[in-house]
Amino acid sequence: MKKLSLLYMLFAMVLFAGTGCLKDDDFENQKYGLQINEVKAVAFPQTSKSPVIVGITGQAAPIIVDGPFITIEGEGAATSDVTVKLEFDNSIVTAKGLTPLPAGSYSMNKMETVIKAGDSSVRDLKITVNNSDALDPNKSYGIGIKMTSVNGGYQIAKNMSTVIIGFTIKNKYDGIYRLQGYHNRTPYTFPYDTEVHLITNGPNEVYFYWPEVKSKGHP
Repeated sequence: MKKLSLLYMLFAMVLFAGTGCLKDDDFENQKYGLQINEVKAVAFPQTSKSPVIVGITGQAAPIIVDGPFITIEGEGAATSDVTVKLEFDNSIVTAKGLTPLPAGSYSMNKMETVIKAGDSSVRDLKITVNNSDALDPNKSYGIGIKMTSVNGGYQIAKNMSTVIIGFTIKNKYDGIYRLQGYHNRTPYTFPYDTEVHLITNGPNEVYFYWPEVKSKGHP
């Protein structure tokens, strides 16, 4: 009986080992089990913060500001050049309650850009506003940008495929100043020399911000 039991045990072990090998082969061949294949995609990482607001001063001369940047999502650097094509889409601007910049009043340095092999992003997009002096300082403007195509085996991340660059027109006095003077009221009878910020509060109005005390107002 002991010999028979031992034979049964050996047979069961062989059967189990053979089944284990079969399961391993099936797993590797993706015949069963959950297999996760990483999706390669490009995205505007600023989408979640869109519109990205930029303050510009009203002036007749062109103003150049940073545009959006593009990154590879889901893996490291690109193994080969990845070309991304872009276009303007002002429907997303009005959907956010902003006013689209008038046609012809702005441009971007390129509407087709390349993430170079070995890189994971491109950050050289620039937007030019031709004549901000003609814009209404009571309005908030915007430019909508979307990805239209990408190559190299990459996809466009659908939930991060658009971004809005928003513009507010700063008062002409908006800026950082050095304030020097002398207190002339008791008990303040000493000189002061400090930095103050004038911050736009309307088309023709600013307010003081004193960074030394992190509060509105001045010495």
